[in-house]
Amino acid sequence: MRAGRNNAVTVQMNKAFYIAPCANGHLFTEWEETSAATCLDAAINTEKCSVCDTLGIVTQAGHHALGHSAGDAGGAIEATCEDDGFTGTGACVRCSIELTGEVIDAFGHQYHDWTEPTCTTTGNSERECINNCGTEDTRDTGYAALGHDWNWAAHTSGIRDCQRDNCTGTVSIGDTGPAGGKIFYVAPSGFIVQGYSGGAGSFAEYTAYYLEAAPADEGSSFEWGAYGTLIADVTTFTSLSDSKASLIGNGRRDTRIIVNHLGTTETGRAAQVCASKSSNGFSDWFLPSLGELNEMYKARSHLGISSGDFWSSSHYGSAGYAWGYHFAINNQNYWNKGFQGYVRAARAF
Repeated sequence: MRAGRNNAVTVQMNKAFYIAPCANGHLFTEWEETSAATCLDAAINTEKCSVCDTLGIVTQAGHHALGHSAGDAGGAIEATCEDDGFTGTGACVRCSIELTGEVIDAFGHQYHDWTEPTCTTTGNSERECINNCGTEDTRDTGYAALGHDWNWAAHTSGIRDCQRDNCTGTVSIGDTGPAGGKIFYVAPSGFIVQGYSGGAGSFAEYTAYYLEAAPADEGSSFEWGAYGTLIADVTTFTSLSDSKASLIGNGRRDTRIIVNHLGTTETGRAAQVCASKSSNGFSDWFLPSLGELNEMYKARSHLGISSGDFWSSSHYGSAGYAWGYHFAINNQNYWNKGFQGYVRAARAF
């Protein structure tokens, strides 16, 4: 048996060891031999950043120990991963120890640890034997990027951060929200969702940090309704330069006012289909205001929207018109309330 041969091990060095910063963040997915193999000791490999080549602090045993060998003249036979070898007789050609001849056990294939996936990067699906024999080890699963774990249920307010160890990611536009739709607006400092206490569907004012769009449009043939009526208390403006045109947080309140005004005299209107929506256990959907719809337009590529004339919950200062958004041409305008437009519900949380 080969005396003193090291098995593949992982050595954790002092955590205080200084590592130079990497402009793009270190990605330790490669190894570099930092100590050559000897007769008795395996080589030592140190993790290396694949971005900037900086060496890290984690080491692993590399190429197997070379083993004593008397050389060709002494009848030495090199061991391999799968075949036994023989030291031969005479002085070792590397360290001069006198050899009387021993069998050297086959080394067995050895591999570095798998590069495990992170939230945003994939791991490796194959790895080569560190003894340079050309053998590969493969895995079919377990290396896909994990995706962030927002763990929505563990948070009741504020910006969500990823719950996975060693990840500092926070929710951003295009991520999937708790209701299964896509986040299209993020406000790190929060925004006020105006409350409603005037009738059915009342809710208190609250601070939200995100707007989430429904997974899909409700359809494309909905009227705004209430033709000929300027509904009291619904956010109303007659010019896009009006500060109310860009308000974030008033869509839910306005939707509830519109729905209660329509009652049962009109059905299937834009605000009604949003207010009656339920998805993934959430029923707090609303027709977005023009300001909220503008944010939806900015994030349209994440929502799979390329065109369509979408209704907002914002009233124009005339009984016959309400505001909408032409997504195909990036145009905000007011339309006749009888116009049949698209509807994409939203929710604020």
